[in-house]
Amino acid sequence: MRQKRAKTYRKQMTMYQETFGFHPPFQILMDSSFCADTLITFSVITQCCISELYKLGEPGQPIVDMAKTFERNRCNHREAIPAEECISSIIGKKNKNRYIVATQSDELREKLRDIPAAPIIHVKRGVLVLEPPSVVTKEKKAEMDESTLHAKEDEVPTDQKPQPQPQRKPRGPKQPNPLSIKKKKIKAPPPANKSKEGDAEDAGRKRQRQDEVDETEPGAPKHRRKRRRGKSAAEDLSDADAA
Repeated sequence: MRQKRAKTYRKQMTMYQETFGFHPPFQILMDSSFCADTLITFSVITQCCISELYKLGEPGQPIVDMAKTFERNRCNHREAIPAEECISSIIGKKNKNRYIVATQSDELREKLRDIPAAPIIHVKRGVLVLEPPSVVTKEKKAEMDESTLHAKEDEVPTDQKPQPQPQRKPRGPKQPNPLSIKKKKIKAPPPANKSKEGDAEDAGRKRQRQDEVDETEPGAPKHRRKRRRGKSAAEDLSDADAA
């Protein structure tokens, strides 16, 4: 719960810093009611609030002594006025000094909620509470954000044309991963020497066949016929010997 509350308070103070110009160290302006009820030391108090603490009498003397150690805000009131009126006069209508007001007065808190950028702190059940931004503060923030946006738009030159947005390519079927595709095996060409030898053998066979055909033809040369006849006679002798 504490962490969640602390996160919320940090977020609220960040809004006050970015929008309304608050900056650390934050100045917390307390009234006499807060000082008397909480005994928590904060940084700034007015002389009117200290004068009101004197009314507590002798039991309130330790509180007065503690309040005198705080930083003193000059309210410029010659005669002391009630603490609520003193704080209201210092905050004014715009809270120019960017004070965070710490008070236990319900009436003062109600007045401060009508002032933009006036953070309020009070103690509830022993817990220090930072009130959420009031409706007036939220409206003022929205107004400032809108004015800042229009100022940025006015700074853009009118001649500047908006750049066309790049068109997205339509999604088609996914291509296969090139690493997963098997490469085709390239057959190596036959050696040049073997092809020449084969061609020579084929040419020799063709000549031999052509010679055999020429010898059997009637118009073939005589020497071819004689060689054919002699060859046949030898074949007859070999047949006779075999018989």
